[in-house]
Order: sequence, then C-alpha cells, then structure tokens
Amino acid sequence: MSTATTGTTSGPAKSNPCPKCGKPLTDTAGLGWCSACGYCRSLEEHKDVLPPKSAAPVKKASVGGLVELGEAIGGLPRWVWIMVLGVLAFWCFSLLPNHQLPPNSLERAIWTTCQIVVGLLVIYCAQLLAMIQIAHEDEKLTFRDTLLPARLWTMTCKRLPRTYLPVWLGSWGLSMVLSALIFIGGLPYWLYYLPGSKPPKPGQTTSKNR
Repeated sequence: MSTATTGTTSGPAKSNPCPKCGKPLTDTAGLGWCSACGYCRSLEEHKDVLPPKSAAPVKKASVGGLVELGEAIGGLPRWVWIMVLGVLAFWCFSLLPNHQLPPNSLERAIWTTCQIVVGLLVIYCAQLLAMIQIAHEDEKLTFRDTLLPARLWTMTCKRLPRTYLPVWLGSWGLSMVLSALIFIGGLPYWLYYLPGSKPPKPGQTTSKNR
C-alpha cells in the first residue's frame, strides 16, 4: 500500500516539472506554482489573453508650434482674458478719434492730452489699490512706492491672481496712454503756442493734410 501511494503521489510531480527550474509544481487550485523559483503556470497561460499595454501616444509638434501655443493660450485663467480684452478695447477705441479728428489740429492735441492724463490717473489709482492690498505684508512699503512703483508692481505681480484688480487697472491705464501716443498723436501741435510761433489756421491745416 505504501509503495503504491508513494508512486501515485510522485508521478504527477515528475510529469509537471517547472519549465524554469525543473522542480515539481505545487498544483494548488490549478495555479501550477513553483515554490523554488516562483513560477506560476496559470499566469503564464493567461498572459496572452490580457490586452497588451498600449504605449502613450506620442504627441507630434505642429508646424511652428501653433497648436501648442493655442493650447497654452486656452489654458489661461479668466482674469488674464479680462485684462487682455480690456487692453484691446482701449486700443480699438483710440482708432475712432484717429480717423475722425483732422490731423495736426487743436482738437487732436486736446484729445490725446486728455486721454494720456486719464490713463495716468488710472495707473496711479491702480498703484494706490495695490498699496492698500499688500502694504500689511511688507513694512518697507511706503507712500513713496506709489510714485516710484517698480518694487510695488513687482510685489503685486508676484501675488497674482489675488491682486488682479490693480493689475487690470494698471494695464488698462497703460494701454490708454500708449494708444493715444501711437494711434492719435497730435501733441506737437502744442509747439505752435510757444513764444514766437503761430498756430496754423484750421482751414489751411485741414486742406494741406487732406
């Protein structure tokens, strides 16, 4: 009896050796596990059934990087879009007096001067607002920083988006000043009011420039 039992037990072990190390497999619940090297027959058999791991798709760069630029722009926060739209609005607004006012005229000089003054006032209000928001965070900030604002604007930009409001006002005021100088112009007309100079007659100026 003992001899038959031993032969029966040892037979399957020899008929199912481990393909890696040749040791007998422990066929627990049909796993076919080798205690010597860790081989598992069931895992090897189902390896082909599992879907292959797909590699991450390689993203090709577009010509000139235009697609990447568009994706970067599309990911900008809302406060940046509002700032940019405000700047564009002021630049477009400055195109109207540029076409409506006669060149080299008093009206054009007055419009440009007033727009520059308003833009500078908006910038100064933005600096006052920035001072109010961040003055408690730095004891070195003083009222003088609103007149010499390089350090103030540096600290304000570092605290974005919390300080978006003064950044809005500052960028819009700057766009008013620059668009008045670039698109409208006419400031040299004030030179006619210097001693010894005579302003040209409106009719002559208009006909000359047209």
